[in-house]
Amino acid sequence: MESIKKVTPEQIIDFIKSQITAEQQGIFLHNEIAKALKPFEGKQVSKRIATALQKMHPGWTVFYDTDYGMFHLCIWGGDTDIKYDQRFRALIGYESEPIVSIGKTSDSRGFEYFDCCHGSAAIERNSLRHAIIDNPAKVQSIVDAINNYGDALATLENTITYPNPDEYSLVRLAYNGKYGTWHK
Repeated sequence: MESIKKVTPEQIIDFIKSQITAEQQGIFLHNEIAKALKPFEGKQVSKRIATALQKMHPGWTVFYDTDYGMFHLCIWGGDTDIKYDQRFRALIGYESEPIVSIGKTSDSRGFEYFDCCHGSAAIERNSLRHAIIDNPAKVQSIVDAINNYGDALATLENTITYPNPDEYSLVRLAYNGKYGTWHK
């Protein structure tokens, strides 16, 4: 087996910054959806919301989707640079909560709750990411952990791979502390 490449602090920081940038796009889209929802508060969730968002951003493709009792807006194209097969999908309501609200009301938990993965939770994840890249010791501990893991994995694979008849069971033991057959 070829050796696993070592990572550097710069690579870790660049990777985390790329995650921050991707998350920021989701936060932006979440906020734009909230703006489009505002005039519809207290009304039934419908395709009109997608039409309103598309009017706000004519280059975007916005699709209203109902699936398994959930209402979504899907966004791609235009200045988002999102490809169709990677389209952004935001949950805006449920059949059981069909009234548009941004925050919690007596009728609904609200869009901020439904789509928190692109709203408050995304903001929190980015805050945690910034805390990591602002802490050189934390970055170095990540580098060390990844490099040590790579070394251990290479050693393991070089030691137990074919023609070892117990290869899969040993890998399972290494990953989750259980041994024996796969179905246990």
